[in-house]
Amino acid sequence: MAVEQSRDTTDQNTAGPQSALEALKAFKEVQERRIAHWKEYDEALEHYERTNLNAETRDDADEEEETTSTSQTQQVPHRCGPQPGSHSSNGTSASHNDHYHSVALPMTDEIFSKILSLVTSGLLDCSHSARTIETELRTALQRPDLARMVGQVQDHENSVLRKIVERDQTKRIAKLEGRDLNDAIQFSNQQINQARERIQESMEDIAAEMAEL
Repeated sequence: MAVEQSRDTTDQNTAGPQSALEALKAFKEVQERRIAHWKEYDEALEHYERTNLNAETRDDADEEEETTSTSQTQQVPHRCGPQPGSHSSNGTSASHNDHYHSVALPMTDEIFSKILSLVTSGLLDCSHSARTIETELRTALQRPDLARMVGQVQDHENSVLRKIVERDQTKRIAKLEGRDLNDAIQFSNQQINQARERIQESMEDIAAEMAEL
């Protein structure tokens, strides 16, 4: 009896949506997960780029400081004892500590790669779920009109993914080769925004259909 009840529960959990409304609700949840994945990626990318920019700025500052220090050493006699504004003997100061603790941990290549892998896996899962719902609407639920709407959203999402990959590849090329590719990057951003606007419009149409079911 226990085995039969367990099998029944499993069948219920793996069964597809029983109505068009259930299917659209499930798709709405898929989109909410997808939005969360993209938000995580955008935040990680922003942090990663900021970390790299800060590192480059520090390198430039170190080179300038080293050049200045060498020049001053050649011109100014060495003075013993602490100078105004210098660190104490333990290597710390109040202003330095405050600044250190206010800075977020750097986003390393390894951490960013792990986040990218998790986000990619999540987006693939969302795409699979969306296509499954589209198939259910077209076949078992006999609502090809709603299936087309879900399919359009998924097609737009695929476009967003392609354009983001294209944009980020352009960013890497610009950095590695020292080229100014801002126009190409901005054009990709425009295409991404346009695709997301179409997604929003399609989701509004789906919400209107849900209200009528």
